[in-house]
Amino acid sequence: MCEFCERFDFGNARADIRDGHVGIAIAGESSKFPKEEQFRFCPVCGASREEVTMNEHKVQASMIITLTNQDIDDIMVTALEGGINNWCCEVEVIGEYLGEYASDQISRGGTLRFLEIEESDMNTDITLTSFLEGVKLCMEHGILPVDVDGNIDAGMVDAELADCIVQYGLFGEIVYG
Repeated sequence: MCEFCERFDFGNARADIRDGHVGIAIAGESSKFPKEEQFRFCPVCGASREEVTMNEHKVQASMIITLTNQDIDDIMVTALEGGINNWCCEVEVIGEYLGEYASDQISRGGTLRFLEIEESDMNTDITLTSFLEGVKLCMEHGILPVDVDGNIDAGMVDAELADCIVQYGLFGEIVYG
């Protein structure tokens, strides 16, 4: 193994053969090519990728994320006004309204029931605890806009991301693509 093996990110390059031309394609920014398209050997010393990847070290880092009640309300508004519409036909407040709107329930300790377009046997009640689990899973999947201090920028949470938070909170996974 050589210095090139140790320092080069093989995920950023692949052989490119098109229209009779050959070259090396470099992925942009933080993009990676699929593993099957990446080089299998180091072009300098010939070491196989298996040897090279043995030197990779992965660290799981955690972060404390801070959400205000307003952040939760804003995310729920975004989810209810468009994020969940492809799979949910109705949302019910369970018990008394704890705020002016259904979107206020979660931050105040209430429960919302999501009625799916397609009947299923999955849990469809979301509480503050399950909502926060959805936030956690989105963070673990790297799709949550947080700053270095762990604060969410709720203004950056669009309908698709709000839907992901709700689905992760309800189902523990994304069920409705």
